[in-house]
Amino acid sequence: SGAHSKAGEWLRQLDLAVPEDEVVEGYSGYSSRWFAIASEQPWPSEWWWKVLFLRIATPERPYFIGFFPIENQRWLLSYIGVNKSYPPRGESDFTAALERLATPIVHQMVRRMESISPVYSSRATRNRWRHYERWRTPLNGFIAIADAACSFNPRFGQGMSAATVSARLLQGCLARYGLADSRLPRAFFAAQARFQRTPWLFSAADDLRLPMSEGNR
Repeated sequence: SGAHSKAGEWLRQLDLAVPEDEVVEGYSGYSSRWFAIASEQPWPSEWWWKVLFLRIATPERPYFIGFFPIENQRWLLSYIGVNKSYPPRGESDFTAALERLATPIVHQMVRRMESISPVYSSRATRNRWRHYERWRTPLNGFIAIADAACSFNPRFGQGMSAATVSARLLQGCLARYGLADSRLPRAFFAAQARFQRTPWLFSAADDLRLPMSEGNR
């Protein structure tokens, strides 16, 4: 399991063919930070929104901002840069970058909140589909599930939900075929691929709209 599964290396060590590997690389990265609403800074009555999502598509520095409530008066801010315009990782640089956004509202919101975490950053945002459903020589007893088969750019927030559905699909296949049935891997990979196609199109197709993205259009 996992997006960094070593399964391909293990299969090669056994002199077995590996499935087709499809990658869509959007060259994006994100920096995220948790905030809490400070009691002494009440939410202004004129701020009508419940969640903030910005998509700034300037050619020079395209980026996305997601700022939304979770629970217990906490908010999560994600600054996503695309086309290799990666957002800053350091705390001071991250704060300064919010002041330079195309709209001042994000910085105004942050000023009314208290940061309760460091800045978390990642550039591991590629979409990768190891097409086990097309694997001509499936290995009896071998299963690659969820991210080990198909992983998405995390800015779409689909990974955990897709993994949960994949687990339920495996449960159904186990109930139908049993653990020792040689048909199990092929049946599961087919069922998982039918489901994964929709979240893949959401993520990979959106990344492919960006000019610097690489992958099969």
